Amino acid sequence: MGAPVKTYTHYCYKWASRETAGESPERFVNNRLIIAPRFKYRTHLDDAITETMRIIDNGVEYNILSVNPPDKLFLEILAEKIVE
Repeated sequence: MGAPVKTYTHYCYKWASRETAGESPERFVNNRLIIAPRFKYRTHLDDAITETMRIIDNGVEYNILSVNPPDKLFLEILAEKIVE
């Protein structure tokens, strides 16, 4: 009762390329060793995309870890699969 609940809403659909982002870190969650794969997405520049958002790619949700504009045309997004 009265506890805050994290919710997300749809922002936009975007075309993006995806590639693996090197080694994925291991960690323990609920006494289980899990590996959350990380991917690097590259899409057209959009200043509204931040680290507080999520990506849904083919029904799989990813947390955005960082948003880096390497130039004035594209945006690189480092995302990690949500494993809970």
